[in-house]
Amino acid sequence: ECTYVFSVLATDNEGATAEDTFTLTVTAVAQNQVPTVMITTPVEDITLEEGYDSLAVVAEAADTDGTIVNVGLYIDGVLIREDLDAPYTWGSDANAAETLGLEEGTYVFSVLATDNEGATAEDTFTLTVSEAPENLLPIVMFTTPIDDISVEEGYTSLPLVAEATDAYGTIVNVGLYINGTLIREDLEAPYSWGSDADADETLGLQEGTYLIRVLATDDQGATAEDTFTLTVEEALNINDFEQLDINMYPNPASANLFITGLVENQGKIKIVDMLGRVVLKTKIVNETTPIDISKLSAATYMVVIEFENEVTSRRLIKISALD
Repeated sequence: ECTYVFSVLATDNEGATAEDTFTLTVTAVAQNQVPTVMITTPVEDITLEEGYDSLAVVAEAADTDGTIVNVGLYIDGVLIREDLDAPYTWGSDANAAETLGLEEGTYVFSVLATDNEGATAEDTFTLTVSEAPENLLPIVMFTTPIDDISVEEGYTSLPLVAEATDAYGTIVNVGLYINGTLIREDLEAPYSWGSDADADETLGLQEGTYLIRVLATDDQGATAEDTFTLTVEEALNINDFEQLDINMYPNPASANLFITGLVENQGKIKIVDMLGRVVLKTKIVNETTPIDISKLSAATYMVVIEFENEVTSRRLIKISALD
């Protein structure tokens, strides 16, 4: 800063003078302040897997003594696009694809803000694109039933339920197959067949053995399956216990069930639930056969005895040990 005194001096014809002055102060020209810029999304270096499907970049910029003309995004020094108006964004909405498609490697993302006098400021972050892991197979598992089962011909209900998950994607569908024939594909969890409006789709199977399979497919076409074997047994004509002099006790029972009046080493005993599913089988070994029913759920069952050419049954009430 400098100060100067300007004066004017007037002289007449006789040499008399008069003066007037003013002072000029010269200050330094104000230096242009550089703008400021900051990346707000992301707030730090990030890592994404190859094939990532979204990468939004957002920046804020300001200039204390002027205006921001533009803010440009550069990837490894290559201009992607200059944004002229706040908010300064890339990789979103109609421009979502501009930050995608980078292969495995490390990239420097920089935003460069320019003000109305050409001054610039920059902020950066590093993106690491890692190799995409090999797609893992989905997982599928029957939850109902949890093991091979037997039912009698003419069974009236057979609900099937499966769970399916995929660690690196989504499950597209889960299909149910009986002996290789597609019954129906379920598109949403819980994956179920043979219940409610679709109750009939698992009925009507004749005597025989069937492979029941669920096939889960993920969003990359990988598949996984689970199976169980369904045995449909012949429905037999049944006589009363009393007609064949056979006794069963105790009834109700909680742990052990005893059946007397049998023929040693001839025939078999089945316990069937009210849906027609065989939940326990055993062979007749002597005239009094004990049966451990402790693992059966408390419910009502039919005890079916088959020997020689006779079939007989009696209703069994299974209670819990505390009842």
